[in-house]
Amino acid sequence: MEQFNFDIVADDFNNHLTGQLPWYNSFMDGMLFEIASYFVRKNSIVYDLGASTGNVQKRINSIILERSAKIIPIEQNKKMLDNYWEDLGVFVKNQDFTSMKYEPYSLATSILSLSFVHPHIRKNFIDNMKSLCEVGGGFLIVEKFENRQGFLGTLFNRISWANKIASGQPIEMVVNKELGLSGVQFPLCDSEVGGFDLIYAYGDFRAYLYRKE
Repeated sequence: MEQFNFDIVADDFNNHLTGQLPWYNSFMDGMLFEIASYFVRKNSIVYDLGASTGNVQKRINSIILERSAKIIPIEQNKKMLDNYWEDLGVFVKNQDFTSMKYEPYSLATSILSLSFVHPHIRKNFIDNMKSLCEVGGGFLIVEKFENRQGFLGTLFNRISWANKIASGQPIEMVVNKELGLSGVQFPLCDSEVGGFDLIYAYGDFRAYLYRKE
């Protein structure tokens, strides 16, 4: 089974997201703007970790412009950058976001990115980002987390697969992607987000928000 690689979905990434994750647009359209409205401070820095094709910037760009903030999207995959929203990819840092040097920020987002970082470096990275968050700022993590055990885990897995197939995703593609994530995706565990508040959940996908006090 071939390992999953973002190169194979980059040219049609948004359709891939909505087909695989039926909750994605609901969260992005219904919550992200309000979160940014609360946390983005005038003349501050905003980080988007694993920016893909610019879905975060697309939804909060009006706030960034209104408050003269500086958004720094970071995306390692070159094919994703080729498809970045409104050709703004020239402003995106093309590198591994775990290897960057960061400045204090008012808002940082990691949406479906940290689960592709190996756990042996992920916890320290999250702790470092928390330390750089300005007082009153926030760090939003939306990721796949470890499966709930028992009946609920089985139920949510079946619901997830059924929704993907119902959205038009071929069964073979759904199965192949799931198996191809072995050794590529490492779901987070709750102990990695100490100090965060759970604000959204859909099956194994959860959104946690950290606010620096």
